[in-house]
Formats: sequence, structure tokens, C-alpha cells
Amino acid sequence: EVLYNARGMAYRQENSGVITIGTTGKPEQSYNYFKYKIDYVELPLTAGYNVLDVASNSWLMGYIGLAPAIAVKKEAMFDYVNGLGPLAGKADVSGKLDHVRSFNTSILAGIQYGAVPGAVGTYIDLRASYTMLPVFTESKNTSDENLSTQMLTVSLGLGIKF
Repeated sequence: EVLYNARGMAYRQENSGVITIGTTGKPEQSYNYFKYKIDYVELPLTAGYNVLDVASNSWLMGYIGLAPAIAVKKEAMFDYVNGLGPLAGKADVSGKLDHVRSFNTSILAGIQYGAVPGAVGTYIDLRASYTMLPVFTESKNTSDENLSTQMLTVSLGLGIKF
């Protein structure tokens, strides 16, 4: 199979240089929000085992494997508040996400359940994958923040088998 996976991550960081006045009229902590979007094209290679009887009209297969992947989209968005009040001075910056590893491989495991196809059959697939290498090629960014991250992804899909 060939898959297109849109993955991402987000986190928030306290912004002590900005105070937000909330609906209560009291000062509140402000935060900077970081969102990363990384899309991959994957070629999963799996080995599975059907646990149901061969005479059954359906199949239940557990599988494991590897999924080599190429990063085809690498974007970042930075949301921050730079003024007073809940809506004042809101600014967004987006652009290319640097230091993303262009090629990575994930370990994957999952289960599939479906009807035994005559010509065409449908199935449902529950899969978990974990990157073998860190997502970024650098361990720290210019602000000395940790970039040594890996991704755990859980997905639920529907498929057609023929």
C-alpha cells in the first residue's frame, strides 16, 4: 500500500512579556502557540496473521511491519498575542519548518477486520506507528529548546481489498 499521512504536533509556551485582560477584567497569563504540520508519503511493508478459521466469512488479522516515509510538506505556525486585551494585537506567523528529517521509518502494528472478498471486500484497520528516528535532524533549536522528538500515531481507516 501507499499512504499519505498528515501529521502534526502543537504546544504552548508562557509569554511573560504580555498580560491578557480576560472577561473578568483581571490579568491572565498569555501563551505563545506553536503548531507543526508534517505530511509524509509512506510505503508500509507488513507481515500479518489471520486469527479466524479459514472457513469463516470474515477475517481478523494482526500485523507488524516497517513504513519507510518521505516528508513532502513541512510547515510551522506561530500564534502569539502582542498587546493588551483578549483580541488586541493578535498576530500569526507561518512558514517552512526547518530541520525536519526528509526520510524516516516507522515501526507499526495493527489489526484489520473485514469480509472475505468475492471480487471486492471492505475492511476496517486500526494501526499504531512510532518513528524510529527523531523527527528533526537537530537536537536543539537556536533558543536551546529540545527538538529530540519522535512521533506516535494511532489511526483508524476503512479500506477496499480486491
